[in-house]
Amino acid sequence: MENEKKPQEAQEEAQDTKRKLNFHHVRDFQGQAVAAFLVIGAAVLLYFLLLRIRVLTDILGAVLHALSPAIFGFAFAFVLTPAVRFFERQFHRLLKKLVKKNKKKRNLQKIARRLSVFFTLILVVGIIISLLFAIIPEFLTSISTLANDLPSYANSLLNYAKKLLENHPELSKVVTPYLENLTSYMEKLLSDYLSSIVTAAADWLTTGVMVVFRLLYNVLIGLIIAVYLLSDTEYYLGICKKLAFALLPQRKAAVLLKTMHKANRIYSGAILGKILDSAIIGLLCFIGTSILSIFFPTLGEYVVLVSLIVGITNVIPFFGPYIGGVPCTLLIMCIDPVHGLIFGVFLIVLQQFDCNYLDPHIVGGQVGLKPLFVLCACLLGGGLFGLVGMLLAVPTFALIYSLMKSYFEVRLEAKKLPVDTKEYVGALRSYFDDSPSPEDEGRS
Repeated sequence: MENEKKPQEAQEEAQDTKRKLNFHHVRDFQGQAVAAFLVIGAAVLLYFLLLRIRVLTDILGAVLHALSPAIFGFAFAFVLTPAVRFFERQFHRLLKKLVKKNKKKRNLQKIARRLSVFFTLILVVGIIISLLFAIIPEFLTSISTLANDLPSYANSLLNYAKKLLENHPELSKVVTPYLENLTSYMEKLLSDYLSSIVTAAADWLTTGVMVVFRLLYNVLIGLIIAVYLLSDTEYYLGICKKLAFALLPQRKAAVLLKTMHKANRIYSGAILGKILDSAIIGLLCFIGTSILSIFFPTLGEYVVLVSLIVGITNVIPFFGPYIGGVPCTLLIMCIDPVHGLIFGVFLIVLQQFDCNYLDPHIVGGQVGLKPLFVLCACLLGGGLFGLVGMLLAVPTFALIYSLMKSYFEVRLEAKKLPVDTKEYVGALRSYFDDSPSPEDEGRS
């Protein structure tokens, strides 16, 4: 009996061992099965999201529309932070000299922060109001002058075109049919669609009024949000750091915070520097055009208008000088071609000064991109997100370029290869050139 039980026990032990091996074998593939399930689930979810892409964009647009005051607030806080920090240091030094008791010195930092925020807002609002009261009358005068003189400019252009066609009969035969078709089309458009044009203008005016009120609402609420952010900047940054260390491993959280610090440095250097650069260019354009108007009186009528256009459009990287400079030059050339040509030469000199001296010294090495990269970034950002995309495309591309550069340099150092790009310029020729080098010939 004992001999019969032993084979049965051995068989049962073998079966148990086989079950355990199968169980461990299943556990080995459990992670792969979970990963495959997650990938399939993500693919199915992405498919349904793509089918409902319009609904998602509508929801995202509604969320962004509701959060637009908060976006304005973050933008105001980002732009005003350097000024707040500067005034905070000055107020803190002043208060330390005035207050001598140690107990009261503990609250000096908070008092200095609140005073700096209040003083910065008062200063910024005062500057904006002063500029509006100084610029708007001149701007409206320039616009009204342009509107009143526009018919005469059009007549002068027509007379010039007629003389040109009279002196060149061959060109007249080609152009005249197109001009007649354009004239008849414009007359039909004005006669048939006049009521619709008036209705569209009324709708546009109503929409414009609503947009202005919405903008004022966003600005006011955004300023209130900016005050809270500027008053307790360290606290909100501490919350972000706390979340980073709570959700991520310690090393990855540190890398993320370091990346965000680098992003803040690049964005502040690019955006704030470009705003300061554009303000200086607008002021220089105003001074230069005012001096030129002494010798060329035609320029004096549009000094404020062209200076505003040149200064504002200069914020846009790469394309800004052309967007602002070309229309202003054409506007003055319609009045007086010689004066317009002189103004165009002045703008070229001003933009060369900006590109070669002012912009590199203000923005510095915060961006550090080649012109080709700047052009590609502006094209991509402008095509996807319009004017805001063109403004943010360069610092965004600079951040991505900096991160990729650091990653590739680490990989090259691990392979004990040089990290400087100059070491690789012309180095490919040695891989494809079969002819012996001068050193090899000398050795042979």
